[in-house]
Amino acid sequence: MIRVIENNDWIIYSIIGIIILYIISSKILNKEVSFIEDLQLSLEESNNVGISCILSSFIYIFILSILLSQYIPIVPKFITENLHLNGYSLNKFGFTFVSYLVLYSGKYLFSYLFFTCSGNMQRWKSYMFNLGKFFRVITILFCAMTIALYFFPINRFQALEYYIFILICIMLCKIAFLLFSASPTLPQEWYYKFLYICTLQILPHLAIWKFLFF
Repeated sequence: MIRVIENNDWIIYSIIGIIILYIISSKILNKEVSFIEDLQLSLEESNNVGISCILSSFIYIFILSILLSQYIPIVPKFITENLHLNGYSLNKFGFTFVSYLVLYSGKYLFSYLFFTCSGNMQRWKSYMFNLGKFFRVITILFCAMTIALYFFPINRFQALEYYIFILICIMLCKIAFLLFSASPTLPQEWYYKFLYICTLQILPHLAIWKFLFF
């Protein structure tokens, strides 16, 4: 029997593309600073906060989808039968990527409405700034985890337990980062903070994991 070796070169190309994109975007969006210097900038020193956050979110979703697509049991039949692009249907990566893209688009929309309706629109820029910075750091971790998963002889299903633990820790760290950041991000009132954490952080992630894996 001929053993078919999976070609994962596209993973390496994707990670190299992410690194190049971050270097170029740091130079263009923040006045010729390096990626490390970009992470060290304060809100007042940063430029193009919205564009930088959206770009960082897109890259974060992209690398997270590569990481998680290995564990997707199956692409739902209604997706493969009804969603086509030039004759191509979504594979596990595409299904994961589109799902997270829809999720985060909705999260940004409802977060904007949340800040507007709660009278905290002045903190929206700080919110985008802190999210973008957090996503840039976590993307580096996800790149390392992806390389380990695809290119090292580890048991993928045993590694899943550790990866789930890491993802939960990342979500908790993101909440803590938004709560205690040097630049005020979430509304000052604690009931608004709890409302945001429950409805726009915890609940969406539970929903998408139910959709993707169960």
